[in-house]
Amino acid sequence: MFIAVLSVKMKLKAYVQIHRMAVLYWEVIAKGLDLTPISERQLRERLKKILHFPGKPAAFIFQLFPELDQ
Repeated sequence: MFIAVLSVKMKLKAYVQIHRMAVLYWEVIAKGLDLTPISERQLRERLKKILHFPGKPAAFIFQLFPELDQ
């Protein structure tokens, strides 16, 4: 869910971009944990399970961070 929130805040539009961002910032995302990044395919499947799609984020994200009128 944290990666989904980051992808929305960074306005990423594709699963590949989301995976690249996760790998790039993995040291920060998993700080203090003994974890390795998952594959792009696994990440895509997990994001789909929480109903997060690039360009159409999961509803929980806007409950945490309301959209700003522009």
